[in-house]
Amino acid sequence: ADTVNWSIYQPTNSDNLTFASAINRWMVIQKQGNVGIGTESPGSTLEVSSNTQVLGQNILTVRGGGSGGRYGFSVKDLGGNTIFQTDNLTYNVGIGSATPSRLLTMESGNSGGYYSSTDKQWHNGVCFAEYKVNIADYNVPDILDAVNKVNLRKYQYKDYNRDTKELEMPSPTKPYVYGYVYDELPDNLKGSVVGENGGLTMNGLFVYITSIAKEQQKTINEQKLEIENLKSEIENLKNK
Repeated sequence: ADTVNWSIYQPTNSDNLTFASAINRWMVIQKQGNVGIGTESPGSTLEVSSNTQVLGQNILTVRGGGSGGRYGFSVKDLGGNTIFQTDNLTYNVGIGSATPSRLLTMESGNSGGYYSSTDKQWHNGVCFAEYKVNIADYNVPDILDAVNKVNLRKYQYKDYNRDTKELEMPSPTKPYVYGYVYDELPDNLKGSVVGENGGLTMNGLFVYITSIAKEQQKTINEQKLEIENLKSEIENLKNK
């Protein structure tokens, strides 16, 4: 087997401490405390570089969790507040959340939200007027005509293969999702109530249902007025 000679040294005219083999300088510690792995000039407290654009392995691997501990990776500020955290038991990720209860949970003061793996949509509670500007009335145009063109569907999401980077057919046991298919929706719905996941979001669904209810109520009011007019005409004919 080949023999690799290792050395720990301080380069000439440098305050860095370097750990190196005969082939590469693998680790550098600067006098200000920055540590570089795979780089001789770390720009942060810890910088890990692959030294190549084509990766043959992970740049950084964090292992943990299970019976030895729940969280595999955690970043906190000086006050101990969580900035980023992963849960090795549930695979949930938290940004600003120490206890992520969803696939992705984001918290910042009174705002934030979460991504649900159940309906594949983003949810947030920022519905108050103080968070919004340019508020104006809006209804989906020609909503009743659009209703006849919308089909409720059940479907499965394809699985993403990380190795081939392709979408593949899911297993037969993968749960079904109930919703709409973007390609089938009328244009007036695509432009107003559809989210980035290609389906009606919860907010979009509310706009959709509200627009239907208001349009139907308008029709009902017109029919009531027409009925009242007909009643008056009938009474007039009776009195003649």
